[in-house]
This record gives sequence, C-alpha cells and structure tokens, in this order.
Amino acid sequence: MPDRTGGLSIINCTYNNEAMSESNPPGKRRFYQNVLDAYRLTKRTYPALPWILLGTAAAIIGAFMLTAWIIHRSWIGWLIFSILTAITAVLCTPESP
Repeated sequence: MPDRTGGLSIINCTYNNEAMSESNPPGKRRFYQNVLDAYRLTKRTYPALPWILLGTAAAIIGAFMLTAWIIHRSWIGWLIFSILTAITAVLCTPESP
C-alpha cells in the first residue's frame, strides 16, 4: 500500500519547546506598536487617512481656540484641553470616510 503522508511520519516529527524559547524569545509588543500596525493597515485601504486625521485634529483645536477667543479666556488652558480632546477624537475617528 502506498504511503499517503508524503514520507512524513508522526514519529519523526519532534518539537522542542525548550530550545525555541531559550534561543529566540518573542519580543514584547508595546501598545503603540499595535496602534501603528492598525494605522498602516487602514492606510493601505484608505489612502486619505492622514488628511482625515489631520483635519479632525485641526478642526477640534480650531473650535477650542475660537471658543477661548469668544469668551476672552486664557488660551493656554484651552489649547492644552483641545490637544487632549483632538487626540481622543482622532483615536475614535471611524475607519471608513
């Protein structure tokens, strides 16, 4: 009867966990690496993504600066708050334009 495994057998297949973990441990991935990977993947699908994110951030910062100018308050506090809000809004921007 012919061998249907293509010459492979379960007996000859060995897997050594100890040797792999000692010689080449997997690198630790930080959260910003995952965000960057998601950005790159989404940018391939939507080439206008950088302009959408930049426009969202600029619109929010501009709206907060306009508010500070209208109510005659210190613009530094409004600028800090607008930058934090812009970062949050950019992270929450839907992927599809």
